[in-house]
Parts: sequence; structure tokens; C-alpha cells
Amino acid sequence: MDVPYFQNSPGRTWGSAVKVKPYERDGEWQVSYLDKLLGKDEAVVFSTRRHWTFFFGASWFSLLLFVLAVAAAIGINIYTSSLTFGLPPDRQIIAREGIVILLLIYPIGSILVRYFRWQAEQYVVSNLRVIHLNGIFSKSVIDSSLEKVNDIMLNQSLVGRVFDYGDLEILTASEAGINKFAHIAHPLAFKGAMLNAKRELEQMGNREVDQIPDVISKLAGLRDQGVISEDEFQTEKTRLLRQL
Repeated sequence: MDVPYFQNSPGRTWGSAVKVKPYERDGEWQVSYLDKLLGKDEAVVFSTRRHWTFFFGASWFSLLLFVLAVAAAIGINIYTSSLTFGLPPDRQIIAREGIVILLLIYPIGSILVRYFRWQAEQYVVSNLRVIHLNGIFSKSVIDSSLEKVNDIMLNQSLVGRVFDYGDLEILTASEAGINKFAHIAHPLAFKGAMLNAKRELEQMGNREVDQIPDVISKLAGLRDQGVISEDEFQTEKTRLLRQL
């Protein structure tokens, strides 16, 4: 059940790396809640949610009630067709339909609520961090910087390997320590996207560090030309040397 996720950042993927396009309606770009969370120069590289088996596992009781309610509704229409309930014919039909509706309201409502909750929960890897987004109306966001990710543990049962779902434990250097993503779809691809994004971020940081001497040299030239003052040069030089 890989559903394209519409966004404004080119190259974003959903689930099994399905490339998608920005979503446009009535000539205006539709910005999602996730897009609003992204910082400058930040883009999503992979996104998934809990596997569809999680939705059915959490909704089995409501699904059972729905089946029983449908069976009861059929039984009511068959076995009470000869009953008048002391009502005129047109009211008898309304009474039967009312009973059927009452039987179906709870299971259908429960299934819909669980479905929208399942749809609203996202697990995202950007080029800077890992994001867990949850909530239909009230949103909950937990994120961890890729720089603080120390290790990633993947647990997959035999059934999980067949249906491509599993649990990820992300060990970080933050106060939270461990972020657990349970029963997510495409865990191997999610882990791979995290590792690749973390490696690229580290390589970018190394390139920036290697460029620091050249930057200081250029700043010195600007100081000698009178473009910046000695105090400005020393302040920027100190900031750059702290990154070494």
C-alpha cells in the first residue's frame, strides 16, 4: 500500500522510494504540515508510516463489530419484515432503517478514526534529522538530529520480512536516548536512507572544515583591504577555529 506523498521538495520519496511530484490545486501550491516543519535547505529524502497490518491488527475488534452489525442488519430486514411494531407501513421501514443505522454507527466510526490516525502518523528522514509526526488535529512532533544518531537497531520477524515491516530503535546522544519506531513499513529502506543521509551530512561537515583555512585567508584579505575591521576579522576567525 505505497501511497505517493505530495510535497513541494523535488525528489522526495514515500515508502518504497516512489518518486512524487508537488501537489497543485486551483493554481496554488498545497503546503502540508510536514513541509512547514522543514528548515532552510532541509528536504525529505524518505518517508513511511506504520505497516498496513498494524492498522488491521489495531482495528480487528471494530471490524468484527462491523461484520456482526451487517449480519444483524440483514437479519432484521429478513426476520422482522412481517412485524408491524404497531406502526403504519411507512414508519415500519423507517424504524428498521433506524435500527440498522444505530448498529453500524459505532463500528464504522471507530474504523474511520483509526484509519485517519494511521494515515496521520509519519516517520520521516530528512537530510538533517529524523522526524516522527503524529496526530490528526493536535500534532505531536519528535525529531532527532542525524548528527546525534549513534546506532540503529533493526528487529524483523519472519512474518515481518515477508510483508516488509519491522521495528527500529534509534540510539541518540540526546536526553531521550532511544527512539523506537514500531511496526513501520519498509524498515530496511528507512534505515538505509538514515545511514546515507548521516554519511552525506558528515562528509559535508568535513568539507566545510577543510575549507576553513581558505575562508580565514580570504577574510584576512578583506581586512587588509579595509572592507572589514580587525575586530570583525578576529571574531569570525575565532568562530571558524572553534569548528576545527
